Amino acid sequence: MKTMKNKIWLIVSIAIIVIILLVAIIGSNSNITGLLVLKTPEEQIIKMGAVLPLTGSTAFAGEQIRDGMIMAVDEINAKGGINGRQVVLVLGDSKSNVQEGVAAFNNMTNLQDPVVIVSAMSSVAMAVVPLAEQNQVPVIATIASVPNLTTNEWSFRYFPTAKQEVPPIVEAANDLGVKKIGVLYLNDDFGVSMFNTLKEQYNGEVVGESFLISTSDFRTQLNKLKYQDVDAILFVGFSSHIINSIKQSKELDMNVAVFIPSTAAFKDVRSALNEMNVKAYAGIPELYRNDDSKAEDFKTQFKAKYNKDADHYATTGYDIVYLIKKSIGKSNYTKAEIKDGLSEITEFNGINGDASINGREFSFPLVQATIENGNIKYINN
Repeated sequence: MKTMKNKIWLIVSIAIIVIILLVAIIGSNSNITGLLVLKTPEEQIIKMGAVLPLTGSTAFAGEQIRDGMIMAVDEINAKGGINGRQVVLVLGDSKSNVQEGVAAFNNMTNLQDPVVIVSAMSSVAMAVVPLAEQNQVPVIATIASVPNLTTNEWSFRYFPTAKQEVPPIVEAANDLGVKKIGVLYLNDDFGVSMFNTLKEQYNGEVVGESFLISTSDFRTQLNKLKYQDVDAILFVGFSSHIINSIKQSKELDMNVAVFIPSTAAFKDVRSALNEMNVKAYAGIPELYRNDDSKAEDFKTQFKAKYNKDADHYATTGYDIVYLIKKSIGKSNYTKAEIKDGLSEITEFNGINGDASINGREFSFPLVQATIENGNIKYINN
């Protein structure tokens, strides 16, 4: 009888240990997509990391980048991976916060040890760049337009900077004969960069008013611009800032030309402009051309996979995975080799078009366009 009880307790104990191990294994891999690590030895995978704003004020951007990256990873793995190695994507949530982004980066490098990490948003990217050098892991920043970002050999960028965002706006201002431009901008790295870059590149007068991320009433700043007799306003911020501030400018009877960064391409901004009967000018990525078969194929596949529309944040995530793939070549699997591989790339054609490459800076083109009746119309072919 005692022997039977001992056997039962032994079986129960083994079962409990197995359950605990399974729970631990599932938990440790809950933020990994693309492949179950348990089924493949570490030396047969390529682990890419991404610290993205998956919650918080900029979650929409992070989700689009994530979905674009997953789509690329799934495509690559379905075709046999990179040189026979499957790709694993490890995700961390910056929660739209610098401190959380740094914590997610540190956790990822310590626990998952990916060979490359993607970071999104200017403020988080700026905080992570020094850590890239410290940990000797290449970091590719995106949706980060602040200057002086790629300050060490481990830091890269795939996104237009303010220097690429401003020229289409300057072209529009010159075409319209604008003499004085007001800039209403979010007081963050991108907003400040847009204001300063416009002052550098535009021959006319530029005046500015800033606001905090929590601002919803822009009338004080708008009235100051109105009293300075601006002919046009460049609205810089997140979609909600842009929509609300343009609406309030109309309520103040400000008869000005409306300029917006590439954010103007997003559907919520275009719909709001249409409802307000506002025509806007911006530099827009080539993704939205209807005659680009490569882009149209991507948008169709993205819609089928996620049941939502693709935008240039989604294509940015997708392109970055293929940029990393290009850096790996035939045998470059270590962090240092991928870093060197990225540095040696001289041309890259993604869904966002032919990238302009300057050292560790990769930026896709922005084309002068108007937003009218909710539609994008490219001015330059």
